[in-house]
Amino acid sequence: MAVRPGPATLEPVIDVPAQIGRYEIRRVIARGGNSSVYEAWDPKHERDVALKFLSNAYRSDAEVLARFTREAQMAAGQERLATYEATLAR
Repeated sequence: MAVRPGPATLEPVIDVPAQIGRYEIRRVIARGGNSSVYEAWDPKHERDVALKFLSNAYRSDAEVLARFTREAQMAAGQERLATYEATLAR
């Protein structure tokens, strides 16, 4: 399955496969200067999820990685599993 682009102005910052782990990537839903957010399906929990990925250019920047990790932790709140998976996805 190919990843469907979101609205015409949203192109991914990075290319991702149609599936990452258990998540089935559906489309780009947001794009920023250093990352893209994808809508995905989580078959284990039978729910839509959003997955955010840093562009390759920022993966070795310690400050950006720290900010990305803090953002994932804040978004996850008390859900440690979600925080852990977001950290591994970088």
